[in-house]
Amino acid sequence: MQTETLRVQDLNLHYLASGTGPDVLFIHGWASSCRMWQGAMEFLAPHFRCWAIDLAGFGDSDKPANGWYTVPNFTAYVRAFAREAGIERAHVVGHSMGGMIALDLAATHRDFVQRLVVVNPVVTGRTRLQVHRLINRGFDRPLLSLTMQVWPVVVKSPFGRLLAAQVGRNPQDLTKATIESALGGLRALTGYDTTSRLPQIAAPSLVVVGARDLVVSPREGRLAAERVPDAQLVVMPTGHSPVDDKAAEFNSLLSSFLAAPA
Repeated sequence: MQTETLRVQDLNLHYLASGTGPDVLFIHGWASSCRMWQGAMEFLAPHFRCWAIDLAGFGDSDKPANGWYTVPNFTAYVRAFAREAGIERAHVVGHSMGGMIALDLAATHRDFVQRLVVVNPVVTGRTRLQVHRLINRGFDRPLLSLTMQVWPVVVKSPFGRLLAAQVGRNPQDLTKATIESALGGLRALTGYDTTSRLPQIAAPSLVVVGARDLVVSPREGRLAAERVPDAQLVVMPTGHSPVDDKAAEFNSLLSSFLAAPA
């Protein structure tokens, strides 16, 4: 598996690449990184060329200044990354906030997205954690600052490992974000609603929902499945990250959907 950095407009974006065949582009969620997709990429690599990027602000990619972070900006840079990498058309897979970006990408760049898979996507900008209320009341920066200060200690405890497993996040990923990028990502997520765009999606689509998701309500994914034309809905007995909770089942489901006849 290759680890590379690509200059996209004014930012260096880190990514992983492996395999040969039709292109599959993976998009991670808030405060995560391309590493969350390594297992799925290894599974698909014999039949697909897989790409997973660190979104701007996260992982090992550049961290833009405060004010850059919006879903349309994330979408534009994902599309620009694909152009720079020579990806003409791709299957797109997104998780959580990455699911919102994938939905936006499929709606605004219909010719680029061949098949779409979203996993516990945020659709309306709302999460179970009521982040939008914290942001609206001005509690976001002090709370996030405190969280990021104690996170390196917390993740070493049994509680921290349990929390990281629940949200499907590598414990190191949050520490790679800055206050500006973590907060900017949250503001981008809670300040955007893809609902009106969903009927514009033309790609065959699969929505995967974890029935026990404590981070994003399964109602978000169900809404996407209702509004995206002819979308398939699969509910798995997992939390926020079916990618990890039921890796074998998820990888098999993903592979079958992507390989299905057009």
